[in-house]
Amino acid sequence: MPESPIAPIQNGNKPVKMLAKYNYKENPARTGGFDELTVTQGEKLEFIRAHPSNPYWWEARNNNGDVGFVPSTYMMVSKPQDQEHVIKVRFKSTGRSS
Repeated sequence: MPESPIAPIQNGNKPVKMLAKYNYKENPARTGGFDELTVTQGEKLEFIRAHPSNPYWWEARNNNGDVGFVPSTYMMVSKPQDQEHVIKVRFKSTGRSS
């Protein structure tokens, strides 16, 4: 059995951005018991939360403000520039006289 997807961890109030890897058409019949969201490959979304009982579905918001669940395996979590950490190394100058 394949491992369950791991939901992204939110960093404070900063939204977690995702990118759709594939197209997905919502099922209006709500067979899973929840609202789904149609996404297009390359579409940018905001992660809201993982489904409480099914880790293969994540709730997301698109740029139009529409909210629904998307297949987690169809999503790629983006790495925002402002969340990258740059390590600064300080060098002490060693003044040597000869």
